[in-house]
Amino acid sequence: MVVAKIEDTAPFEEYKQVLLEPAGHLELLPEPTYPIFQPRLLNDPLINDEYSGPYEFEVAIVPDQKSPWIYSPLLNKVFLELGKQFPVTFKTRTFPQEALFIRVTPKYSGSQHSIDAVVRCIQHDYHADPSNKDIPAEVRAHVIRCANRQVSYLGNKDQQERLSLVLPLIKPEVGADSVFEFFQFVCTSTCPTPGINRRSLELIFTLENVNGSVVGRKSVNVKICACPKRDQIKDEAKYKNNKNGPPVPRGKKRKAACQPANPGKVLPASDNDTKVYPITINVVGKQTQLKVLSYIEDALAHDLLNHQGEPSEGLYQKVLDDTKAEKNRALNPHH
Repeated sequence: MVVAKIEDTAPFEEYKQVLLEPAGHLELLPEPTYPIFQPRLLNDPLINDEYSGPYEFEVAIVPDQKSPWIYSPLLNKVFLELGKQFPVTFKTRTFPQEALFIRVTPKYSGSQHSIDAVVRCIQHDYHADPSNKDIPAEVRAHVIRCANRQVSYLGNKDQQERLSLVLPLIKPEVGADSVFEFFQFVCTSTCPTPGINRRSLELIFTLENVNGSVVGRKSVNVKICACPKRDQIKDEAKYKNNKNGPPVPRGKKRKAACQPANPGKVLPASDNDTKVYPITINVVGKQTQLKVLSYIEDALAHDLLNHQGEPSEGLYQKVLDDTKAEKNRALNPHH
């Protein structure tokens, strides 16, 4: 869990003007000289279990009432605006003698999307988007960027690799016990597929040595939105209501108290219709084919979630599995 530390915020006051300015492009320097880290594959498990490790690794979001980001300890979730830089504090019990690095990996927290690549939507990934000025093509797909000039961006979305970034853990200045690093998101939580498209998102912070072995791990949930405070209040209220409400037996849905029963009401045909309709279309380009299949897969996963516990659940699961198989065949045509 990432903690919101109540501490003197003076160390980053000098950066306040930078934080509140509209996002521009982040300067990218030549590849750093530290070890080459390898991207992880989408099919490789990526856990988010808390692990302080031998160095007692800590990650914190610094609170600031006037900032464009808000951290909710209740949800372990940061709410922030698109393109606004926000500081994250990294701390170890003692500064290690060996070189250590921080890997930041965005991941969908929902099990049905856990192996999906977290990439930007088509609009924001477009080379002419203002956020992509002077940004290399291989970096544009990343939904998160870092202001550290030694950052290295890993992963290729076209090769089924997770996108992540790696930066060195630097030694704190004299009199300090932690370091700040600044990040920004360049896609919103509501951007359409292949973007985040309202899927639950989290950031996995792993502390790694030169061999890529994990010696510390923390995570935080993320929502990129236009009104962080509003969404924080809404999500916290939803969490409290779900936590305090009576349990809902599997296969039954809780009735809204404010809605009177209407036994004569017929559900729209779209909800009652369980007939399977085949689709045969032609598209130009492999990437377009994969995007169409990904969109259908996302829609079916949403339908499956809405029909859990109902007689039609098995049907939705089968069609979703068939779509995933078709997508895998498109990805691996020679297998």
